[in-house]
Amino acid sequence: MSESSDEAAGAPDVDGLFSTAMARAGTAAGAARAARDTRALIVWGVLGGALIGLGMNLMTVVLTGAGGLSWGAGQLLAGGAFAVGLILAVLCGGDLFAGDPLTIVACASRRISVGRLARAWVLVYLGNVIGAVGLAALAWLSGQQYFGSGNTAVGVTALRLAAGNVASLPVDLFFLAVVGGVLTCLAVWMAFGARTVAGKVLLLVPAATAIAAGGFDHSIANWYAQAYALAVDTWPGRLGTFLSVDAPHISPAGALLSIVVTTFGNLAGIALLVVVLRWLVDPRRGI
Repeated sequence: MSESSDEAAGAPDVDGLFSTAMARAGTAAGAARAARDTRALIVWGVLGGALIGLGMNLMTVVLTGAGGLSWGAGQLLAGGAFAVGLILAVLCGGDLFAGDPLTIVACASRRISVGRLARAWVLVYLGNVIGAVGLAALAWLSGQQYFGSGNTAVGVTALRLAAGNVASLPVDLFFLAVVGGVLTCLAVWMAFGARTVAGKVLLLVPAATAIAAGGFDHSIANWYAQAYALAVDTWPGRLGTFLSVDAPHISPAGALLSIVVTTFGNLAGIALLVVVLRWLVDPRRGI
């Protein structure tokens, strides 16, 4: 048996999540990611945004007509659907704003500058927005909002979800996004420590499910949710009668405010991670 086969057979599927070796590997990978050219960062950002949008899309679909479930059971169902999007984004190599702990740990260990990190974030965010809003447009053009019937149609559910986000107090929304950003990074970091696809999926599921199940927020998922809901609200088609009775309306200003708040909440979560990871990769700890 070859050395690699022995290694695969005798080694655990997951590296120590906060081991020295993993910190070094994450630092190197993060530095390489941040060094990519503008086109690569945007393109991979588009993919990540579209796939996290797909998670929100699936979450909306599974909650449609699920009113008979208890709130907790419905949230757990929503979390499992949302997790599909994050799993696909990670496995397909998509980049997510506030969801890449590798570049964070590279900056924390001073392998890349804050300016290089900010450049990567801005370009990935731009790509994410294009991907998420683009998927929302495709979902609306496909007529998916009419799936279901009457006041349990997908479009009505989408409006209720987006309006609930808009109606939240900004301070509440901010801290929900802080936790959402931390959980997203934690999910991606754990997946990085896995050596097989099955191992990555297994590690992604708990944290990814917890994001939606706990009612936490990610700004890019919010871009999809608000864009899709605004399209349904503006051009309701044959849902018009039901929207006027069973679903609240949302304004572009309210939708934009919720996106801005969740974006800064995600950034605050990142800042918290930077402090923690800076300690983890401190040279005095041998990393």
